[in-house]
This record gives sequence, structure tokens and C-alpha cells, in this order.
Amino acid sequence: MIKHYPRYKESGVDWLREIPNHWEFKRAKYIFDEVKEFSEDGSETLLSVSEYYGIAPRETVIEEGDYISRANTLIGYKKCNKNDLIINIMLAWKRGLGVTDWDGIVSPAYCVFRNNLGIGNPKYLHYLLRTDIYISEFKRNSTGVIDSRLRLYPDEFMRIFVILPPLSEQRQIAGYLDYKTRQIDIVIEKKQKLIDLLKEKRTTIINEAVCKGIDLNIPMKNSNNKVIVSIPKHWKIIKFNYIAKKISVGFVGPIEKYYTNKNGVMLLKTGNIGLNKIIIDNISYVTKEFHEINVKSQLFPGNIIIARHGESGKAAVIPETITEANCLNVVILRKSNLMNEYFYSYLLNADRYRQYLKSVQGGSVQGVINTRDIMELRVVFPPIKEQDEIVTYINQKIKKIEKHISIIKRQINFLKEYRTALISNVVTGKLDVREEALA
Repeated sequence: MIKHYPRYKESGVDWLREIPNHWEFKRAKYIFDEVKEFSEDGSETLLSVSEYYGIAPRETVIEEGDYISRANTLIGYKKCNKNDLIINIMLAWKRGLGVTDWDGIVSPAYCVFRNNLGIGNPKYLHYLLRTDIYISEFKRNSTGVIDSRLRLYPDEFMRIFVILPPLSEQRQIAGYLDYKTRQIDIVIEKKQKLIDLLKEKRTTIINEAVCKGIDLNIPMKNSNNKVIVSIPKHWKIIKFNYIAKKISVGFVGPIEKYYTNKNGVMLLKTGNIGLNKIIIDNISYVTKEFHEINVKSQLFPGNIIIARHGESGKAAVIPETITEANCLNVVILRKSNLMNEYFYSYLLNADRYRQYLKSVQGGSVQGVINTRDIMELRVVFPPIKEQDEIVTYINQKIKKIEKHISIIKRQINFLKEYRTALISNVVTGKLDVREEALA
């Protein structure tokens, strides 16, 4: 069982408070030297600095479609060696730092610090300097009016106190935390994979229900449609404009002068369209005048809005809670009594229709989905009663899956919080892991 150290002493530093009696602390300037060595040919491995993972080769963490670097050349980038501390001075307050396990180069805007005296174990320092207590201190010592402009300059970093157990104990702490965090990360990874499987199951349920129905014993027929090959025998394939009252495009054009605060009218864009849901985080607002003038872009409960670009075809229904809104550059589909809007939102989000609409977008002159793309889209048309039944079935299934996902996400958050607290308590001496490290 992990225990506390037998004796503590006051550090005399308000934010450090007590530390184990045999530990000490030094200002960073007595541990690190700033290094300014620059690449002559830019051939070294480009490293990335992140609040999430610390330091890693850029090529291993970039997302699909992104660039290794947007710079024309990497000549003049700062060189760093394994075990150097790298700080993104603009994001130190947001955990944008870490000790690197690689030789390489980083942005010239970053700072590189080297522990030339060897009095700090690199892994221990990595864990220590990324704890909440140090991130708060970095923020307090940063210069700037607002968070987005804060800068932790080298002189300010060098004045910050660094907690230093004996070097052998630092190694014990680092080894213990490597082992424990690896265990926690493995559990988190397994739980995340379970979430991915549940999401795949959710997608499969939607795909099967809206394309084939929920009666598995019903006879099927050839649809003569390239999006869905076979459908239930009593279903039809029709063009969307036969069942939608009206299909139009929201406002298209300059809109900056109409933006206002939350007292205005919601403005929904592509980024506000989730899969079968409206996302209101970071939503924009326009003036009442804009809303009244632009009738064609007005939204009402029950309307379906469809992404025209980016994640083309992604669709969601305007809920009853949104009584007044406009939209920018998205397709609006206004329902008729022949359609259940949620059925067709699910249908548009089904893999086959998303893929088809993406191919239409790719072939468009402007690279967007237009009203004609939706009007001419041939969709399945079950009887309205069956549409309602399918929506009820999907909602019940999804509700159970979402509940399961929510429970797992809470478990993951708890594990992450436990991981953070464990690291902080161990590297600051709140817990004594020496015996555990030797076990």
C-alpha cells in the first residue's frame, strides 16, 4: 500500500508548500541551459509539441490530409537532443511542453532547454513539469493580456522553482509512473475500442433499418438503384422532390456585417450539423433584421439541414427547442406529410447515401452539394407508418447504446483524472512510492 513520507518540511514557496524532508528544490536556471542550435539543412526529424502527448515525431501524429509542416523549408529550425525539454512558449499555460525521447528539430518559436548538470532525471522532469501545479505557475508567470496571447519567456521559466528528490529517487519515481500510467493507458485504450465497437454497432443498426427495414423475413426486390441494390418488396424508390415540400439553399454570400451577440438569431452552419443532431457549441448569431429579410434561409422545427461541403450529406433535424434560426450555405429540406423527417435524416446519414453524396460533391464544379443534387436524389420510400416504426426502433436501440457509451466515457474520464492525480501526488512528494518501485 502506498504511504506518505515520514517527515515533511515547509518549502517556503507558497505554491510548493510542503515537500519531503530530504528533498530540495532549485530554480530552473540551476538545472537547465537554454540551447539555440539550428538545423543547417532541415533533414532532421521534425518533432511536434502537444498538450495531450508531450513530444512526438510530427509524422506519427498528423491527421489525414494535414501536412508535415506548412513551412517552405525546415532550415533554421531549432535542433534538440533526446532528453531535452521543449516548451512552446505560447502554450506552456496549456501544457504545451515535454521532455523529448527523440533527437530532432522543432519550430524556431519554441524554446529548447538542456540539463547539462545531470541533476534531474529526464522522465521525472517530464512528469513534474506537466502537472497542474506547474501549469498554473507557468500561466502565472506568462506575459499577455488574454490567454491566447500568453507567452512564457525563457527568463521567466528559469526563475521557477523545480522540486528535486535525490537522483536515485527520481529514477524510482519515473519508473513507477511509467509502469502505472502504462497500465492505466491500456485500460483506457480497451474502453475506447469498446466505444468504437458500439459506435459501429449504432451505424450498422441505422444502415440496416433505413435501407432494409426492421422485418428480416420480408421479401426483397431489386431496386434498380445504384445506391441501394435491394429493398423490401413493398417499398418504392422515388426522387426526393416528390416527397419534400421544398428544397432550398440557405444564405450564400458575405455575412460578416450581420453577426451579433446571443440576443440575435441562431445561425447554423456546416459545423453545427452533427450526425442526426444539431451541435450548438460555438454557435453564431445574426441580427433580427437579417432573419426577417432572408426568408429562404429561415429554419423551423422539423426541417432537415444537409451539409453542402466538408462532410457532405451529413444531415440533422431542427428540434422543437430551436424555434427561430437561419442557416448559412447548407441545403434545407422542408418536410411533407409523406415523410418522417427523422427517418430521412437517418437515411441521409447512412453510409451508402453519404458516400454517394460525397461523390456528387466531388464532381460538382464548385465542390458542393446543390439543391439539384438533393432534388434528384433517389431515396427509399416506405409507407409513412413504417417510417415512424423504423424511427421508433432506431431511437430505442440507439438510446441503449448511447447510455452504454456514456457510462464508458465516465469511466475513461475517471481513469484520466486518477492518472493525473497519481502523477501529481507522486512527483510532488504527497505519496511515497519507493517501496512500490522496488517491488
